[in-house]
Amino acid sequence: MVIKPSVNAEYHKAKTIIMHEPGDETFLGSLHGEAALYGKKPFDRYKIIDEHRNYVKTLRKNGIETILLKDILLKDTIDEKNLPKKGKALESLVDFAEKSLKIFYPISLSQEKLSEMKDYNKDTLKNTNPNDLVRIILEKPTIIIDWSNEGNTEFIAKSYSENPLMNMHFLRDQQITTDKGIVLGKMNSTQRKDETQITKYCFNKLGIKPIYEVNGDGRLEGGDFIPCGDYAFIGQGLRTNAEAIQQLLKNKVFGYKEIAVVKDSFKSQEEMHLDTFLNIAGSKKAVILEDRVEHYNNGSLVPPNPEKETVVDVYKLKNQEYVKDKTLSFQDYLATKGFNIYDKSLITLTKEQQLNYGINFLTLEENKIITVKDVIDKDYIKRMEGIEILSVDLNNFVNTYGAPHCATQVISRLDN
Repeated sequence: MVIKPSVNAEYHKAKTIIMHEPGDETFLGSLHGEAALYGKKPFDRYKIIDEHRNYVKTLRKNGIETILLKDILLKDTIDEKNLPKKGKALESLVDFAEKSLKIFYPISLSQEKLSEMKDYNKDTLKNTNPNDLVRIILEKPTIIIDWSNEGNTEFIAKSYSENPLMNMHFLRDQQITTDKGIVLGKMNSTQRKDETQITKYCFNKLGIKPIYEVNGDGRLEGGDFIPCGDYAFIGQGLRTNAEAIQQLLKNKVFGYKEIAVVKDSFKSQEEMHLDTFLNIAGSKKAVILEDRVEHYNNGSLVPPNPEKETVVDVYKLKNQEYVKDKTLSFQDYLATKGFNIYDKSLITLTKEQQLNYGINFLTLEENKIITVKDVIDKDYIKRMEGIEILSVDLNNFVNTYGAPHCATQVISRLDN
């Protein structure tokens, strides 16, 4: 089956989603969550796996094709008995795994012996089960080898270590899917810099060629992109920078009539991406963190938090080029798109609800979302009036600092 990646609007019916089930690569991150870009709360990583599997089942029950990254990596490399299938797919996976494995030998090793060892290492990988080749790709092991003086073998391993891609399960971030196709991003954090190479490899296996790849000083993460039909939001803040946005505007990766660059001066880890403080539930329903805009509190109007001053640079498509048209406050721009607090088309949520991932929902179709179970109470339901709410238990998963929207890369939605 040929997949044509395209997302015109966040509220169109989700057709195809790619996800990654968190595995052994999360282990080291669980030992010090904050250093791994996770939250500070401890968690049971096995429960995270169970929660993620249940999320996938829920999406599939709702008629959405949900493809796992590992299944793409293993495609055509393994048979029904879990045994390797010889062929180009396996050869390609071996080559990819070889790039992810680092083995260092003593500097006194002769060139002849080093060449012999490289052949030995390659032969080892050729005879490694594809499941372990995937593990190499995700965990990026390093082996430091020295001469052995024990008489048992010629060499001894001085140390084994790894540099795992422990945030890979946040598959929203490595790329964006526009109305024209997939754009590979460039991760802002050192811990995540190699993730895009895996998704690029997987798209290639699916027969999908990304239309552009951010380069140089550009930084682009998928949580900062929200398409809305004739226009699209892209956040400029902690994780996505101005250089990347200019690359996207200049390289014609969009077909939208208008691009709204949401310039976030706050740059907080708690609100790291646009989708942590703004989401779209329907063509006439937006959800936002209340202190980003003027909002009601106990019947009184409260101004936005001045520390979170947010403006929008509006770029219009003219003669196939994006030209900056004007700059508006975040609230004023949302109003131009029909989202305002007075008729509840702009739904405001509290900081507590935002911290409980109430904004990081995934829109399945017009006015139908899936959110985390723990955020749902009478107040949330009242605020989200007019929206059908499905829930999934991600009580442990969210402690890695993400929720339903972060975990999914929707590569295809049905145009209404």
